[in-house]
Amino acid sequence: MKEFLKKINVKKLIIFAVIIALIVCAILFFMSQKDDKAVGGATLTGKVTKGNIDKIIEGTGTIEAMDRYEVTAIGVKGEVIACTFQEGDKVKKDQILYKIDSSDLDASIDKAQNALEKAQDNYNDALEEIEKQTVYAPISGTITELSVEDGDSVGKGKIATIRNEDHMILNINFLKEDAERMYEGMSASVKLTGSDAEISGKVHYVTNGGLNERRVEIAVENPGAVMVGDSATAVVFSGDETFAGMDEGTFSYFDEQQVMLETSGEVSYVGYQVGDRVEKGAVVIKLDSKENEKALKNARLSLNDARTSLKDTTEKREDYIIKAPISGTVTTKNIKVGEKLDNTNSNTAMAIIADLSGRTFDMSIDELDIGKISVGQTVHITADAYENERFEGIVDKISVEGTSSQGVTSYPVTVLITDKKKDMLTPGMNVTGDIIIESVENVLRVPVSAINRGGIVIAKTSMPELSGENADNIKKRLTIPEGFKAVRVETGISSDEFIEIKSGLNEGDEVVIPDATEGAARVGIPGISGGMPGGMGGGMPGGMGSNRPSGGTGANRQSGNSGSNRSSGNSGGANRQSTR
Repeated sequence: MKEFLKKINVKKLIIFAVIIALIVCAILFFMSQKDDKAVGGATLTGKVTKGNIDKIIEGTGTIEAMDRYEVTAIGVKGEVIACTFQEGDKVKKDQILYKIDSSDLDASIDKAQNALEKAQDNYNDALEEIEKQTVYAPISGTITELSVEDGDSVGKGKIATIRNEDHMILNINFLKEDAERMYEGMSASVKLTGSDAEISGKVHYVTNGGLNERRVEIAVENPGAVMVGDSATAVVFSGDETFAGMDEGTFSYFDEQQVMLETSGEVSYVGYQVGDRVEKGAVVIKLDSKENEKALKNARLSLNDARTSLKDTTEKREDYIIKAPISGTVTTKNIKVGEKLDNTNSNTAMAIIADLSGRTFDMSIDELDIGKISVGQTVHITADAYENERFEGIVDKISVEGTSSQGVTSYPVTVLITDKKKDMLTPGMNVTGDIIIESVENVLRVPVSAINRGGIVIAKTSMPELSGENADNIKKRLTIPEGFKAVRVETGISSDEFIEIKSGLNEGDEVVIPDATEGAARVGIPGISGGMPGGMGGGMPGGMGSNRPSGGTGANRQSGNSGSNRSSGNSGGANRQSTR
């Protein structure tokens, strides 16, 4: 048994030794191959050229019409009696699309009109009652009677008497033949009975009764002594003729009227007392009435409600004529002539109109990049549906309101397609947009992967070789083919393919493009930011090492030299910043 175990251990030792030997051989072979490549193997190189470099932010979106409206008839009920278009037709803004039967609405309008007229009558009546609370003198004269005082509660009826004592009327009979030749305004002379005094007067009124005689009223100014019941004779003048009264007449007041109250309330003002002189139109008394005021307020509210109701109902008639809200193409038609609109479908889109004169799409831009976007920037567009086509557009609108997800905020940016071929892009197509945020023209450039860590390039050039402190250590880490040397360059902006050379190389110089599998000491190679592949060196691919801009998680939010560095917070490549 012991010998058996011993044989097994020997076999294990032999296998282990073989494995070690193979590993050593592999290492020696690798080193020899590396030396051969550095000395005489094929080396991938590129040229320093002049050209343009565009730095971009990329995003995806879906093509939409520049404007789109759903035609609805919310709240409208009735049968569709006319339709002027078909699906696919082009329509103009305010063009009539549908007409809806408005018979029921017309009946409602008539009802609202009647309600308004009734409310107006009620308001007028209430206002009239308020106006009746102020009582005016019907004539000028003297107040001979007054039956109310301030604070009295009064109702309808007589409250005062006003008498005009400044003028008197002489009632006297004339022969019918003479009276028929008289008219109002003819001059007359009146002589008081028992006195030689004569008073001038004028014919005021001629009656038309009586067979042989007529009563004539002659108005005279009261000199102050004439009283009601006094008698006098009179003569009326007509040119050279005179007409004398048949006998004496008697005086009465020229005018005497009762002041009547036509509403009820509490007396709040008394302007005159008995014996006071009052002019026609002067305020005699005022009343307060809470009932009348309340009635007026309610009538005013009812009137306003009736006006609003009629206005709203009348305005609904416009809703029964459906017009195009925009100019565009009818993309969908859901309602046809003969169909009825009711509660089940009045909110449904009757038709959809799209303004296809322009195309847009929205890109979602990361908060770290939105400050680099401005209206008017050029956008290069590709579409999944057209592999070999390129389209142009511009940034049309930048939203000021963003949306947050997992701690990252993004902002919608609207792109307007300006390309002559825009009609090829129909709504619903998926597109990718590259917004140029920085651009240089006719500059020296090299492939991005030619740049090693610290701005070192292995080049065949007349420019001075790398020197100074740590130069030897840097060179040792690099594979420098024969005829090439390490030089330090100053770089500018970069794209996925090229990086700008501001100094350190000349146009036409040849540069080494290191093998991407050699991860040592390079930056700027897509997918490799320095160190060993897989994250074993100083910087890990994908931005996971120490070489990551602050604020980035999982992928660099901002990059100028690597197409693989996508902006974080977006999935599926919806938005990334890169350059080209």
